[in-house]
Amino acid sequence: MLAEKCYSCHGRLKQESDLRLDTRSLMLDAQAIVPSRSDESELLRRVTTNDSDERMPPPNEGSALKAEEIELLRQWIDQGAVAAVPLVQTKNRFVAGLLEHACQAHYSDRTSWQKMLKGAPDPVDWEHIRQQAALDMAQPMAMLRQTHGHDALQWVDTQPIDIQYPVTQYPQKVIAISLDKTPTWSGKLLGIKGQYWITDQGVFNVRKHSGYVVDLRIEAPLV
Repeated sequence: MLAEKCYSCHGRLKQESDLRLDTRSLMLDAQAIVPSRSDESELLRRVTTNDSDERMPPPNEGSALKAEEIELLRQWIDQGAVAAVPLVQTKNRFVAGLLEHACQAHYSDRTSWQKMLKGAPDPVDWEHIRQQAALDMAQPMAMLRQTHGHDALQWVDTQPIDIQYPVTQYPQKVIAISLDKTPTWSGKLLGIKGQYWITDQGVFNVRKHSGYVVDLRIEAPLV
C-alpha cells in the first residue's frame, strides 16, 4: 500500500519535502510513524485529515486511502509489527487485492500475538524471503498482467523497514488481562509493544478495550 500510494513522491527516486517512506531511519526520524502509537504518527494524520492542503496523497495526485486501508495502516503501527519489506507496487487497490488473495496460498496474515510478546523475533534473511516471494508470486503476477496489463504490477527493490519497541523485559508466560474478568488491577509497566502493555502481572490489550471508561493512575517508582 505504501509503495502504491506514497513511493512516487516519497521514495528512493523522489523525496518531496525531504521525506522518504521506504527506509526505517528516515521514517522514524521524521516521526512519520511512531511505533505502537498510531495517534502520534504523522503519516496516519496526513492520510486521515480533511484539510486538502495537508492530505496525502494530494487530491490532484492520487485518490485518498479507503477506510479499510487506513485501518490496515493503523493496525500495522499499533499491533507491534517489527518489520516490513515492500515487494510489489500495483497500479490500483483492486489489483493489489487480487494479488493479496492469490498470495493466501503461501502466506498467512494471522499474527501469533502470544509468541510476539515473549521476546524479540529471530533474525530474518530478507533477501531470501524476497527471492522466495518472487517464485511464489510469479504465476499469479503473470496471470494478472495478462488481464490488467503489464504495468499493473511491478517489483520494487527497497530496504526492509525495522521498528524497535520500548520493552525492558518480556514475560516467560503470556497472561492476558481482561477488564471484564478483572476490573481492578495494578502492576509494573515493563514495556509497550504495539497495542499491548506488558506488565509484571500480565499483558493488557489496549485496542481490545476500546470504548471502556477507565481510571488510570500512574505512580513513579520508588528510588
